[in-house]
Amino acid sequence: ITKQIPWYDINELLETGRGLLLALQLFPSGTTTTSTTTTTNNNNDATTTTTTTSTTTPSSPLPTGLTSGERDRLRDALRRVALWKGRSSDRGTVGRLPHAIDITAGLAEILLLDAEQQQQQRRRQQQQQCSSSVS
Repeated sequence: ITKQIPWYDINELLETGRGLLLALQLFPSGTTTTSTTTTTNNNNDATTTTTTTSTTTPSSPLPTGLTSGERDRLRDALRRVALWKGRSSDRGTVGRLPHAIDITAGLAEILLLDAEQQQQQRRRQQQQQCSSSVS
């Protein structure tokens, strides 16, 4: 039995994956560090385990953003996944893709839309500040 896949070849799949992962640059994320210390007393009858977790927030609350070329690559990857869904439905599988691809594309699209919305809000605020300073 030959498994039918919607992408042309492995290179198309990999390029699409790289494009989708560009969405990670849209929002900063803090880093979490976990350290575990185990202490055993001299009688070897008691063990104490201490776990410390610290979260570091990014220095800038603003997303690092994407260059226009990276934004185009992300949009191309999202369009390609939509095309794959169409190809899958043509084969009778009703637009089903592997779960990892479908979810990654969905999250990437949400991140892109959210970043674009925030950018529009910042532009409106700047325009309002400019117009209020002129008056």
